[in-house]
Amino acid sequence: MKAASFFNLTLGVNSEASEEYFFGASEKHSLQTNWKTFDEQPLSSASFMDLLANTIPLVRAKKFLTSEECKKMLETIRTHQIGEYNTTNVWPRVGQVGITQFDHGPFLVKADMSQQELTNLVDMRSYFEGVEEANSLLRRWKDEAGIDIIGRILTTLQQTTGMPTRIAREGDKEYFAGLMRTVDTGIQVHADYAPYNILLNPVRSSDTLIFDRQWLAPEDDVAWRKAFPRYAHEPGVIEGRAFKAMKPVPGDLTFFNPRGDQMCCVSGRCD
Repeated sequence: MKAASFFNLTLGVNSEASEEYFFGASEKHSLQTNWKTFDEQPLSSASFMDLLANTIPLVRAKKFLTSEECKKMLETIRTHQIGEYNTTNVWPRVGQVGITQFDHGPFLVKADMSQQELTNLVDMRSYFEGVEEANSLLRRWKDEAGIDIIGRILTTLQQTTGMPTRIAREGDKEYFAGLMRTVDTGIQVHADYAPYNILLNPVRSSDTLIFDRQWLAPEDDVAWRKAFPRYAHEPGVIEGRAFKAMKPVPGDLTFFNPRGDQMCCVSGRCD
């Protein structure tokens, strides 16, 4: 019986031969990283400080929410009005409940802008006016499901680290904390101040990729921000950088360094 060929391999060549058989032994190269380990760490005072110092990629508090609590929170979400990001800034569409400063600014960033000039790009008046409505889902979770999710996170951090914790304020105005996102098409490379995640809905695959690449403003926004969608950076910003794949587990509370570039893959798709 005539032997079958495999693609461009000639007949008679052992198709089970290793690459080394054809090309010789490969050279080994190293990749520099700030992380001392790629393993996720349990939440502790030491691991949280390591995370902020960017010497580890990920901290996980397992079973922060029970499966029953996740179910109750999902039931509330299903009867709540879900908005979406401004599609000029974010595409494909990403659902959200809550507000971000990102949706309250024109983002006309220039390389020589001071921090105050960058702050002035955001319409803080309209942002703070929207905080009360933005907290509507958090109030419903507390009233209907008996779960004060932000309070629980703040208490956990304070008890674990010994540091005082609170929601950020500016004068007598309180910032919003507790953004909920609904994603089904993936999220592109970006950096933002969203250092914790809790997955409520079981999914087949939805890894978050965390890169060892600290965001620098305004330089990175000038050099790498896409014209569309404006929240995302060009993939070149993470070229050659180490990354950690954060596996989703419903109910787990995960923290990663908020200045690190990140992207989200949904059902095996990374946009």
